[in-house]
Amino acid sequence: MVRKGLLVFFLISTHSWLFSIEPKMSWLSGELLETGHTQGRFFLSLRNDTSGKIQHVICDRDTIQEIESQRKKGTHIHLKAKNYALGSPLLECMNKPMLRGGSAQAQDSKNHFSKENTNSPSQSIPMNGRRVIGQILEADPSSGLLTIQTAIRKTYLKVSPEAAEAIHGKLSQMEMQNIDDTFIYDRNRGYFVGTTSSFR
Repeated sequence: MVRKGLLVFFLISTHSWLFSIEPKMSWLSGELLETGHTQGRFFLSLRNDTSGKIQHVICDRDTIQEIESQRKKGTHIHLKAKNYALGSPLLECMNKPMLRGGSAQAQDSKNHFSKENTNSPSQSIPMNGRRVIGQILEADPSSGLLTIQTAIRKTYLKVSPEAAEAIHGKLSQMEMQNIDDTFIYDRNRGYFVGTTSSFR
């Protein structure tokens, strides 16, 4: 009788523990295969660059519709996702996806999603300049160092402590912070200065 009671307690405890597990977050990168909607849910499918597996990610309608309007053959997509539900193979989009590549290069200037190192002749970068496009993950107010996830890799950029402090405050409020600017290194200040007012 005691053993049965312990078994019931164990099962209840295990059930509660399973449902208290935090959803696993991960960065996905791969070729965009398709977009669509089914049963009221909008999704995208990609072939993971690392595992080669096809993964399906649930996103909001506006995000999927924007991806559809920008999609080109061979486009790669990079995004952050979490498990949609315990035991489900589906994932849920957690940020604004970044698109890169594709065969229709003439359409690149119309793409509103973040892409790394995308330039036109009218947007030439100075010799001491640096183009940065991506999502800011961390901002250190004391050093001014930003940790940025681009479509290809994680990179770092040192900006003014004031700019980093402002971004840090927004990140602490769970506000998504994207970056899209050309930066020039200022030797006198010891950090990069952007061409927009946000990073001056």
